[in-house]
Amino acid sequence: MWLNGSVSPETVIGFDNPDLLEAMEDNGLFDVEIVPETGKLLGSPAVALMLVDNRIGHLDPDVAVDMHPMIVRANSMGFAVKMRARMHPAGPAGRHLELRGTWPSHLDTWLSLPAELHRSEFFETEWARALWGAEFQPQRQGVLQDADQLYTECRVELCNGESAFDVYVSSTHVGTVSAGYSQDCENAVRRVESGQNGGYARLRRLDSGHIVVGVSIPEPGSTHIVQISSEPFLWPDERDAVERAQRERVARARAAGLVDGKDVRHWFEEVKSLKRSGRLEDAARLLTRMLDAEDAAATIIETPRTQWITEQAAIVFRKLGNYQAEVAVLRRYLTHYPPDRGPEKIIARLATARALLASPRTANRSSRSQAT
Repeated sequence: MWLNGSVSPETVIGFDNPDLLEAMEDNGLFDVEIVPETGKLLGSPAVALMLVDNRIGHLDPDVAVDMHPMIVRANSMGFAVKMRARMHPAGPAGRHLELRGTWPSHLDTWLSLPAELHRSEFFETEWARALWGAEFQPQRQGVLQDADQLYTECRVELCNGESAFDVYVSSTHVGTVSAGYSQDCENAVRRVESGQNGGYARLRRLDSGHIVVGVSIPEPGSTHIVQISSEPFLWPDERDAVERAQRERVARARAAGLVDGKDVRHWFEEVKSLKRSGRLEDAARLLTRMLDAEDAAATIIETPRTQWITEQAAIVFRKLGNYQAEVAVLRRYLTHYPPDRGPEKIIARLATARALLASPRTANRSSRSQAT
C-alpha cells in the first residue's frame, strides 16, 4: 500500500546507513517501507524505515507510538506499507530525510472503510464534522453501543431554510452538519444541495465520553460512498511558502472585509438600532456596504457570505418599497449556490419579492413616481 497522503512527517531520527543516504541526490525521490518493530526506542513500539534490505532510520517515537498499531493492522490485511522519500538540502544544518505520508488517524480511517474501497493506493477521506450535538448523545450512544468508534453508511436530508443537513444512521437522527462550521462542511452541504442524499458516517467516542460525528458526502454521481480529500501534498519547504502566501492573503482579505475599520459583525447591532429608530435609508446604506465588504474579501479568499446581512437588507428594501433592490440583493446571495439551490428562506423571499415587483400596483406606483 502506497501511503501517498498529504502529510510530510518531519520526524525521522537515527540514521543507520548515513553513507547510503549521502549517496542519494538532492530532492530525488526514492521508496521506503515502514516496518513495525518492538522495544527499539525507549522501550516503546518503533517504526523502522527500510530502503530495500537496509534500515535507514526510524520515525520519531511520538509519531511511531500511534503509527505502529496501524501498520501492524495493515500488514495483517496483506498490505506492505510504503512511502516516498527524498533527501533535501537544509542549508548549514545539512540534509534532511523527508517522507510523504499521512497521520495515523487517516490510516486508521482508511483501514476501517469497507474492503471494496481498499486498493494499493491509500487515500485520505474528507470528513465534515457535525455540530457538537449534546442533545444527540442518547441517539449516538444507541448507535455506537459499546464500541469506541463506528463507520457506517448514512442518509442525509437538507434542513428547511438553512445551509445545513441532518444525518441519519438507519432511521436514527444523529446530528446536523452546518455550512458555517468549516470548509469541509461547506463542501458537504453543497453536495447535498446538488442532489446527494447519502454518504458515510463516523461516530467516535472521546475520552470524555462525548460522541462526535463526522460525515463524508461524495459528489453526486460518484462511484464512491466517501469523498476522497483533495488536499494536495507539499514537501515542508513548499508548504512553508504556501503558508506564508496564505497568511498574506488572509491579512489582505481581512482588511478588505472591514467597514470603517471594523468587521461586518460589529455592525449588526447598529443595523438593528437603525431599523428600530425608523432610519431605513441609513440601514440600507450600511447593509450595502457590509455586502460589498464581504464580496471584496471573497475576491481574495473565497468564504461563505453571511446570510443575516442579506436577509436584513431584503427586509429593509421591502419596507422602503424598493422591490427591485430587494430582488437584486437576494439574487446576489444566491449566485453563490448551484441553480435552483440555496437556503429555502432566501428562495421563498425572492419569489415573493419578484411577485411584488411584477404586480400592477407596483407598476402604477412606479409610473406615478416617474411622472412626478
